[in-house]
Amino acid sequence: MSFTAPVSSSAERLMRVEQALAETQAVLAKILPDFVIERLKAAPGQPIIDTYDNASVLFADITGFVGISKRLGGERTIKLLNQLIREFDELATLHGVEKIKTMGDGYMAVSGVPRTSADHCQRLARLALDMQTAAERASKRTGVTIKLRIGIAAGPVMAGVIGFNKFAYDIWGDTVNHASRLEKMAPSGQILLSEEANKQLGSSFFTRARGSTQIRGLGKRQTWVLDGEGALH
Repeated sequence: MSFTAPVSSSAERLMRVEQALAETQAVLAKILPDFVIERLKAAPGQPIIDTYDNASVLFADITGFVGISKRLGGERTIKLLNQLIREFDELATLHGVEKIKTMGDGYMAVSGVPRTSADHCQRLARLALDMQTAAERASKRTGVTIKLRIGIAAGPVMAGVIGFNKFAYDIWGDTVNHASRLEKMAPSGQILLSEEANKQLGSSFFTRARGSTQIRGLGKRQTWVLDGEGALH
């Protein structure tokens, strides 16, 4: 008695290939913007660098994170970060903002890149305010005070993908450096704005002058504090 093992049909093999490609595409979509994926597929190995005349950049981190992690321990710290970053990601999507990356307890996002928008700074300001609210919710969940320091700057940026291994979409320029410096200078629980970001927000947001500050690598700059949205003046 002979036995012949079943052989997958061409249709079944094609279906498995298509499923694998769809899964790969879904993973890539979580790492890179759609237009970057298409450009990488069209010209593999070619660097992608674009310039944008006007965008907004946000940096945020958790104040006193080392002390918090010691208090919570490794497992609870990872759980806290995972929940918080998930909320930040959902908020970024809600406001039409592009997440760039996380760096430990730090979070970086850009608005107006890769899709330009007239209200890019307003979108990022709303994200920053909602991130503060998310941190307050995390404080209630954990019983540990969690506050963010956030910096937002507006102006020209470069964006793209460089390299061949473990590449990622990233942004560069003085505006990026400015936002990073503002985040490091921000008091616990506050959102610091560059002068250009404050101008672009206009009267629909409540901001207050913080005065002129020496910013490393950029010189003296005016800074502002973002307190909320609405006619609170």
